Order: sequence, then C-alpha cells, then structure tokens
Amino acid sequence: MVKQYQSYLCKRFLRSTYSRRMASRLLLVCSLTFIAGVFAFYSLFEIRKETLSNQVQRAANEFTADLNRQIGANTDFTQQLYSEISYYNLIRKGEQFDGEELANVFANHLARNPTLYQLRWLDEAGNEKLKVIKETSGKITRLANDALVNKGHRDYMQAAKKLNEGEVYHSAIDLNVEYGKIERPHRVTMRGVIYTGHHGLLPGYLVANFQLNNIMRKAYSTSALLYLTARDGYWLKHPDKSKEWGSQLSETDANAIRDVPDLWQFVNTKHSGSIVQAYGKLWQILSLKTELNNINGELEQNLFVLSSTTEEQLASLFKNTFLLVAFPTMLVLVYGIWSQHKLVKEEIRQLALNEELRDEKRQLVKSNRELEKTLKHQRSLQDELVETRKLSSLGMMVAGIAHELNTPIGSAMMSVSTLQDRYDSLAERLKKGVTKSALDDFLSLSEDALDSTMRNLYKSADMIQSFKRLALDRTSMTLEDIHIHTIINDLIVMMYPHFELNSVKIAIQCDEATTLKTYPGILSQILQNLVENALHHAFPDGQKGKLQIAAKKERGLVHITVSDDGVGISQDIKENIFDPFVTTKRGEGNTGLGMHLVHQWTTQILKGRIYVEPMIQGARFVLILPSLKEEDVNGTTA
Repeated sequence: MVKQYQSYLCKRFLRSTYSRRMASRLLLVCSLTFIAGVFAFYSLFEIRKETLSNQVQRAANEFTADLNRQIGANTDFTQQLYSEISYYNLIRKGEQFDGEELANVFANHLARNPTLYQLRWLDEAGNEKLKVIKETSGKITRLANDALVNKGHRDYMQAAKKLNEGEVYHSAIDLNVEYGKIERPHRVTMRGVIYTGHHGLLPGYLVANFQLNNIMRKAYSTSALLYLTARDGYWLKHPDKSKEWGSQLSETDANAIRDVPDLWQFVNTKHSGSIVQAYGKLWQILSLKTELNNINGELEQNLFVLSSTTEEQLASLFKNTFLLVAFPTMLVLVYGIWSQHKLVKEEIRQLALNEELRDEKRQLVKSNRELEKTLKHQRSLQDELVETRKLSSLGMMVAGIAHELNTPIGSAMMSVSTLQDRYDSLAERLKKGVTKSALDDFLSLSEDALDSTMRNLYKSADMIQSFKRLALDRTSMTLEDIHIHTIINDLIVMMYPHFELNSVKIAIQCDEATTLKTYPGILSQILQNLVENALHHAFPDGQKGKLQIAAKKERGLVHITVSDDGVGISQDIKENIFDPFVTTKRGEGNTGLGMHLVHQWTTQILKGRIYVEPMIQGARFVLILPSLKEEDVNGTTA
C-alpha cells in the first residue's frame, strides 16, 4: 500500500510539473513565433514593396526625362529659328512687313517638327502679324490678316517683355485657346517666346506653340499610375481624365489639395524623390524645377510629378506576403509546440528516472554498507587464508626437513651405537687381556664409524642451516643482496621429499654468481608457490615429469623461469590465472589464492612482473625482477 501511494503521489507530481512547464513553454514559443512572424512579414513586405517602389520610380523618372527633353528641344528650336530669321534678315527694320519669306520658313519648320503646330510673329503691341498653323490633318495654312488677333493680354506676352537678347520664355503648360475658347480636341500646349528687336530686325515677338499630347497620353508603366500637377495643385495629368485641367475648365474641385490633402502635405514637405505610403498606395514625389513660366533666370519649382501603385497592388502585396509568411509561421509554431511537448515529456521522463535513480541510490547505499561489512569479513578471511598458506608452506618445509634429517641422524646414531657396542666389548676384553689384532679391529671400526657419523652430522647441519635461512628470510622484510642460486638450492633441499613422492625430477640452471637486491623471503615464497602449483596441477595421478628452475641476468634484470612438461594450462584458466580464488581443484581443498599472492608479491613488493609463456607442452612462468633501492620500496608491506 505504501509503495502504491508513493507511486500515485509521484505520478500526480509529474502531471502537475508537465502542465506548468508546458504552459510556460507554450507562452514562450507562441511569443517568439509571433515576434519572428511579424518581423519576417515586415521584412519580406518591405523587400517586395521595394519592387513596386522601383516600378513607381521608373514611371515618374521616364515621364520627367521626356518632359525635360521636350522643354530643352523647344528651347533649342526657338533659338535656332530666331538665328535663322536674324541671319537671313527676314523681317527688316524700316521696311513694310509682308511676311512672305518668313511664312515659307515657318511652313518648312512646321512640316519637319511633329510637336510644333503653330508659329507666329507679333509686333511689340502684341498684334499678330504672321500666323502659320498645322491642322490636325497635317495641312499647313497661313491665316489671313483678318483672322489675326491681338495677344497682348496673354500672360506669356506680358512676361516676354522682360526678356533679354537671345532668351527664350516658356509659357506654363495649358490647353490651347483660340479666339477666347479652349480648342477642341484639347491641345496640351507649351509656348516658346523670343524677342526679335535686335540685329536690324523689326521689334516684335516670335512665338512657337508645341503640343505635349503625346507625352501626356503616353503610358510610362503598366503597373504604375502617373500624375502631373501645377504648383497651385490643379491636375495637368491624371489617370481619371475628368480631373485634368480643372483651372481652365472651371472645375475647382479637381484639385490635389482637395482630392488628396494628406498626400499634398507630403508633396510640400518631403524631399524630391521620396517614397510615401498614403491612401492605400505607394507614391513617388518628384518636384520639377523648370524654365516654364519663369523669367527670373533661375529654375523654379513649378511642377510636381506623382506616380503611384494601384490600391489593388498594395492590398494584394499585403495579402500575398501575409499568406506567404503565415504558412511557414504556422508550421514553425506547430513544430515548436510539438518539439516543446517532446522536450517537456523528456524532461518529465528524466525527472522520473532521476527519482528512480535516487531510490536506487538509496538502495545502493544500503547495499554498499552491507557489502562493506561483507568485504571486511572477506578480507579478514583472506588474511587468515594467507597466513594459513604461509603456515602450510612452513609446515611443508618442517616435514621436509624432518624427513631429510631422519636419514643422516639415524645413520649417525647407528654408527655411534655400533661404536658403543664395540667399545663395551673391548672394555671387557681389557680385563682379561686384549690381543693386538682385536685392538686393530676396534680402531679400524671406530675410524669408519666416526667418519660416517661426522658425514651425517655435517649433512644434518647443512640442512638445518638451509632451513634456518628460509625461516629467517620468511620473517624478514629487509633488502638484501642475495645469490639466486642459494635461494633456489635451499628451497629444493626443503622440498626434495615432495619431488620424490611425486616422482618428479628437478633441474636447476643458474649461475652461482647471479645476484639480486630484493626481499629473499618473499622471493623464496613466490618460487615455493610456483613449484607447489606445478606439483599439484602439472602431474596428476602420479604422472612422472620434470621441473626446471632457471635464472639469468639480462640488462640489469633477473629472469627466473619455472617450467614443467606436464599437462599444461587450459586457455580459460590461463586468462584469469592470477585472479583470486581461481583453481581447478577446489574440491581437493585448494583456495585459488596461491597464484594471486604470487602476482601481488611480484608486482607490488618486488616491483617486477610475471606472466605465463605459451608452450607446446607443459607450462612456464616467467619472473622479471629488478634490483630494488630503498626509495623504491617505501611503504611496502608483505
């Protein structure tokens, strides 16, 4: 029940955590996506709007270029015509004016110039003296004198009186008026006026009428609307023809100031060339400074060229851009929500796993405490096994030395006993008298008995000395310079009965001069364990064999090998032979610590290394040992 309740509380906590985190993530994702979407829409809309702006600019620039080009051409023509009249002196001062020659010149120019439709010469009072026109059909006609009128009241005539020699005055662009009425169809007209009272010419005015209908009707862009307004705000060119020429047609409402007041504020405040957005359109504003209706010698700002998109273009651009951005924005939003859902679920899973890990950690801490107790107990048992192993080795050596001492001491006792019997017999005979031959026999026997006794006692003394060295070395942890041959020989002497018992022959290959500074007791224990391992495992069931111990010194290192020609070591045992508790005869009382201790003593105390060398038959253990120094063994314990 407790576990079920804990699981219920955990699930409830995780669901609550998921809801809180998901709500905050959704708010963040939606906010970021909205901001990114707005930014993307605005950026893309501005980029695409730039294309429309270029189209609008192109239409306004083309119209402005054509208009300026036409004004320049009109100026050049008027000046050239004046030069021609002056050169040929066609209106001589002091003569009666008939105008025949000048009329022919006018007719020729009208025929050649497509925009020129009327040429006149007026006297200083503004009376028309010669007027040649080109009708809409192309026919060129000189008007009769009774058709000529006075134009002195016209604004261009009043302004022309202030001209200097060679200056051309351009009238404002308007609709041509004939006999007080606006000509129909409308002729959009600009006039060039020059004074002719110089160089022997009659004083008067040369007036050339140029029509601008082609420029006004020309479609400069299929994707832009074009407007032209005078400084007073009246439309001169408009997509809606009914709004044009309101000042002359008395249409006072057809005025930019009334139609687009907000835009007109931009016209008067923005720099020429500005792009503004008004009335659902993009507008290009160009302020033209021209010579039209200007006699001050400097260009004046008297015309405004406006070009715009249609309302549908900007609305369509807005809609298309919105759709273009909205779809990927929604995809990003959906992906963001999905990814955050996955992320939060993963975080919740991590929380659950962390909680499980904390539970497992608590269990592991508890298990570790129990394992530490078990490990301490195991180490205690292992130490006991090591001590038991040492005692077992010592017991084996004691048994060996006892067995070996039994023979020489028994022989010595037998020799002494025989000598004692002969001595007692000789003592009895001395009481009765002894012969020389009997005394010689006693002396001879005594000499042999004493000789045998001494040999056996010396042999016993050597054995006891070897045992003493082994026993003392095993308990000593002092570095000593030792002869390897002595260590091996003492060990073989102590273990000789075991070789005889197992029918194993022992061979030693070691130079008596081979020395090493090391711990002799540890080295002896290592060799004993290797020999015992060979006796127990290499020759099963009384199998006869040969064991060889060899030692040599190479490059300052002593190489000791313990080889046998027994059954060898299986591959699975060979890979783990130095691990603790690895044995093939656990049922016979083996603990599996012998080879582990050999490895530990070799690597940690003697600072060497040991390995098993592959052989076709049998096994070979190789020890490689360095000479130790005091600083190499600080802190080393057996």
